[in-house]
Amino acid sequence: MMPRRLLMVMTLICLTAVISAHAATHQLKLKDGRVLQGELDRVADGMVWFRVVGQADLTSFAVDLVISIHFAPAGAVSVQKKEAIRVPVGTDVRITLNAEIGSKRNSAGDKFFALLDRDLVVNNVVVVKKGKRVQGRVRKVVRPKRSNDKSIIEIVLINIQVAGQQVPIITDHLGILNDGKGNITPSGAAQIVDATLLQIMDQNHVRIPAGTTLKFHLTQVMNVKL
Repeated sequence: MMPRRLLMVMTLICLTAVISAHAATHQLKLKDGRVLQGELDRVADGMVWFRVVGQADLTSFAVDLVISIHFAPAGAVSVQKKEAIRVPVGTDVRITLNAEIGSKRNSAGDKFFALLDRDLVVNNVVVVKKGKRVQGRVRKVVRPKRSNDKSIIEIVLINIQVAGQQVPIITDHLGILNDGKGNITPSGAAQIVDATLLQIMDQNHVRIPAGTTLKFHLTQVMNVKL
């Protein structure tokens, strides 16, 4: 039978070969109760050579004094998985516009910005706090070519700021038609909260003033990692 001390030396030599191929942070546990963090350099002549964290020089320990050596691959870190929350379809997303949007000044494809008017809450958990930035897009504009022609504007939301990142969202749209004859007609499931349709008429154009609150609804689930 192989002597215990020789077996330990051979085991430590094998560990050294493996560790040398994988840079690591090592833990050296000694019989006197010490547990040292650092880097195993080598095992030779019955000695373990170890560089303790914070020390420039190597320290040697007799193999007989070593209980165990543990090591983890370089870069191995304890990662705490973020909790993912599903914000369901139909959730209200209320915003307050930062700037005016209108058929006179905007074109299809234009981006606009707003602030979240209320906390976004799921199962009593605040997923997105009031005041976070929301981005939208003008998806359709029809401008009147002459007097009494109709004008149309349609807008949707496209992302919302969560934990410093822009999370894509898909919502219903807000559409407004001015028929050029003094009639305003909404379309889409999104709503104007604090202004009447007559207040957004601009001759035969449509305008939604800065500061107007609008309510959209999610049409697809939004996944948020907190």
